[in-house]
Amino acid sequence: MAEEFTFTNVRRAVNGIAHYVKSQKPEGARVIVGRDPRFLGETFCSMAAEILGSYGIMPLVIADAAPTPAISYAVIREKADGAINFTASHNPPEYNGIKFSTPDGAPALPEVTKQIEAHIAAGEVATNGNKAAAQQLDVMPTYLARLRDVVD
Repeated sequence: MAEEFTFTNVRRAVNGIAHYVKSQKPEGARVIVGRDPRFLGETFCSMAAEILGSYGIMPLVIADAAPTPAISYAVIREKADGAINFTASHNPPEYNGIKFSTPDGAPALPEVTKQIEAHIAAGEVATNGNKAAAQQLDVMPTYLARLRDVVD
């Protein structure tokens, strides 16, 4: 964090993701925004929600830290158009990262990542005035219930 994972780079990445989502679903898109408990996670989520909203994409913000599988499950359950997850997974606490999941709840495949990277390289930002307000989402009750169903 603070060397490569900066506010500026997070904004660039989220703008790229938002452009990709809009290219896939021009109207009515919804993207889940979540995080793990790392430093500034809430701030990154707020920033992502604001950027998504500026594209007319409804951000579904998970208020509390949540594990990646819970966020992935929420994408499927909510029939969302993807998820932005601020996490560095298994890396040490001084790291952070962004995972983008597609509507199937899985990590973006290389062909999707290349499209997002192209939008980032182009420096694209929102151009429409249709702002979408964020909604809160609590993923843990349904995720834990699902785990109880599938794990003996």
